Amino acid sequence: MANQNRLSHVTGVSCPPARHGAGSHRFFLRLTFTLLTISTICFLSPVTQASSAGPAPAEASFIQGGDQELLRVGVWDLEANGIEDSEARAISERLRLHLARTGAFEVIERNQMEEIMNEIGFQVSGACDTDECVVQVGQVLGASKMVAGSVSKVGTLYTLQIRLIDIASARIDDQVFKDALGGLEEVLRTSTLDVANQLAARVTGQPYTPSTDPGQPAVPTTAQVTVQSNPPGATITIDGEVFGSTTPATTTLSEGDHEIRVSLSGYGMASQTIQVKAGEPQTMNIALVDLPKGYLTVISDPSQCQVLVDGNLVGNTPITRHKLNEGPHQVELRRDGYEPQTQQVDIAARQTNRVDLTMLRAGAAQITFQNTLAGARLTITGDEERDARLNNAEVSIPIPPGNYSLTIKAKGYRTWRETVQLADGDNKPFPIVLRRKSRVAAGLLSAIPGFGHFYSGRGFMGVLYLAGVAGTAVATFSEKQTQRRI
Repeated sequence: MANQNRLSHVTGVSCPPARHGAGSHRFFLRLTFTLLTISTICFLSPVTQASSAGPAPAEASFIQGGDQELLRVGVWDLEANGIEDSEARAISERLRLHLARTGAFEVIERNQMEEIMNEIGFQVSGACDTDECVVQVGQVLGASKMVAGSVSKVGTLYTLQIRLIDIASARIDDQVFKDALGGLEEVLRTSTLDVANQLAARVTGQPYTPSTDPGQPAVPTTAQVTVQSNPPGATITIDGEVFGSTTPATTTLSEGDHEIRVSLSGYGMASQTIQVKAGEPQTMNIALVDLPKGYLTVISDPSQCQVLVDGNLVGNTPITRHKLNEGPHQVELRRDGYEPQTQQVDIAARQTNRVDLTMLRAGAAQITFQNTLAGARLTITGDEERDARLNNAEVSIPIPPGNYSLTIKAKGYRTWRETVQLADGDNKPFPIVLRRKSRVAAGLLSAIPGFGHFYSGRGFMGVLYLAGVAGTAVATFSEKQTQRRI
């Protein structure tokens, strides 16, 4: 005791009893151990959680057969482009069905969507064709994601454009484009299934493999058809719609009957009906029949004018026996410094059809005859001379500027005469009225043999009649002279 008190006096520290010092050491040791244990647990806990989560994304829990909650999605009816709204609704319903069958989604049924929206009084004004509108609908439905998009049809090709939209971020998670050539049945049976599988693969992180209905083997519904023609290069029409390529060409058609037509300029159209069997490729060979041909000869004044037939340049005048398909064609002549001339011509098979056109200098004059008789003869004299046959329609005659005398003659009608002075660019119309010759005058002139016929325009008959009278007179005179001699 004395020694301990002495020590205390020297150091100025009061030492507690020995038992109290041992308890204090144990307390601090326990506290230190506890703090170290808590720190270790806190440090290792995030590492353990990260290790147990694995590399798969957060959405990997939505796997068919898993125990965790499925991803809640709504499918907005697809927008219809080029198809009926009823078809678009049918495709939307089939897409809902296939999404539910993937096992990755809890799909909100269409009727349930309408009930929820009606219950809270949510109104969609007009078409909901923007992602913002679809996100609002998804928020009302309590969905994690929304499926929206469109279905289009061009010719026989259907195209699905589908978007998977995240409601929380209002961003597009994935887009799927799917084409189908097999008709609506192919879209319903296969295309919607492939789209659903692709979206499921996106949210589960699993590889996508095109397939048909789960547990069912792939069943073909289309077949490839190759269309050939002789000669090639013909336009193809399938079920009334023009195909994008010419023969030979290969396309995919749905099972069933299809009408295939091919056409080529200069040949008759040919068509066949083909019965397509799914999974069985076929080749069609269609022979085109050459259309009957005629010939066209084109003469112009002046020559060396460009000749266009139905808008296609075929050469310069004179054109001789140019082969054309039987039927109507438009012939046009062009030359610098002259007005273009156009005429319609009907080509007859195995016959030569002639077109004779006079070109009019640019700014020259023109005479138009109206209401003329078919077969009437026109004679133009003056600075330039012309002869032409008229018809009962309007006839225009191009002619250089100048002074002219016009004469029109027709059998049984009085001669029509007129003079005209033409300047550059003039177009003088002449309504023609031909008057019949007087029968009284013809009867009076008939007193002179043949003159009545000449007046009526029957000159040949007048000559015959006059010759007959003259011959009779000569014969009578000769007989009288003979009798006198006797």
